[in-house]
Amino acid sequence: MIFYPFVRLHPWSLTLRSILIMKLIVLISLLTAMQLFAEGNAQTINLTAKHVTLNQVMRDLQKQSGVNFFLNGKSLAQTRLSVNIQHAKLEDALNAIVAPLDLEWIKKR
Repeated sequence: MIFYPFVRLHPWSLTLRSILIMKLIVLISLLTAMQLFAEGNAQTINLTAKHVTLNQVMRDLQKQSGVNFFLNGKSLAQTRLSVNIQHAKLEDALNAIVAPLDLEWIKKR
C-alpha cells in the first residue's frame, strides 16, 4: 500500500521566517506600549486640602496628573472648598472636587 500525504510540508524560507519574526516583534512592541500608556493614565490621585481656592486645588491636581485644566470665570476660580481624596482615579477625583459645587467637567483632547 502506498500512502500519499494530503498536505505537503514546505520548509519555510529564510525570508518568510524573517518577516514573521519582524511582525511578531512589532506586535509585541505595540502591545507593550499600549499597556504602558494604560498604566500611565490609570494613575491614582492623592489630594488633601482645607479651605483653599478651586484654582489651587486644580493646580495641585495638575501637578500630580500632568493634565492641564481650565476654569471659566474668576469668581469660580476663587471659590473655596475642602477635599480629601486618597487613591482615586483622575475622573473620580474630578467628580469629588466639582460635586459639592454643583459643577460639571468636560474632557477635551
